[in-house]
Amino acid sequence: MLNILFALLSALLLVVIAGLGVWLVSTLSDKYGAIEAILSENDSVKLKPKPINKYRLVAVIRCKGFGSKLAKERFFYDGLASCQLAHHTAGGFKACAVGCLSLGDCARVCESEALETNEEGAPFVDLSKCSGCGDCVAACPRGIIALVPSQTQYGVSCMSHEKGIMVQEDCSVGCTACGKCLKVCDYSAIEIVDFLAVIDPEKCVACGECAKVCPIQCIDYVDSTVTLV
Repeated sequence: MLNILFALLSALLLVVIAGLGVWLVSTLSDKYGAIEAILSENDSVKLKPKPINKYRLVAVIRCKGFGSKLAKERFFYDGLASCQLAHHTAGGFKACAVGCLSLGDCARVCESEALETNEEGAPFVDLSKCSGCGDCVAACPRGIIALVPSQTQYGVSCMSHEKGIMVQEDCSVGCTACGKCLKVCDYSAIEIVDFLAVIDPEKCVACGECAKVCPIQCIDYVDSTVTLV
């Protein structure tokens, strides 16, 4: 009888210890991020940390061709003030296929009120309010809004992958992939991808040399309240 009782107590103790182990792993994972639990040969739990993104994500608008003075328009659009509708009306009224239509869909879906538009319809993002929810990214039919790490310092305010001569015909502030920014970057943070300069925020040290030499001025510093990246 005593042997049976002792066996039951031993089994109960093992269940309690196992439960505590699971609780400990779960608690540490919630507090410190993703943690991988590995069982060794003697069934002891080891914790293996995984890389964690230390920075929150924020929305940025990768275009500055707002209004007809900066970006050419193919036709006059007088429909409802909706980027989605305008985009699906003959591909949009902008000559640039990825140019901002400035009709405010992104601002209307922003529940944190981080996105606003000026009198010309140009969107502005207040990074201090942005929650990184991604609703504006989903609302933009042109694909020019992206979520980036909040430590991003400089970025290219253009999404066109057309060749330079085509970009200049459509927009006066579009990236022509001239390569001047690439040549002055001592940190290998810039590369040209399909006729578009791209800055790696993990390598960028915010020296600003790329922005100084950009002839189009489409490389911008990402401040606390910005429209660009």
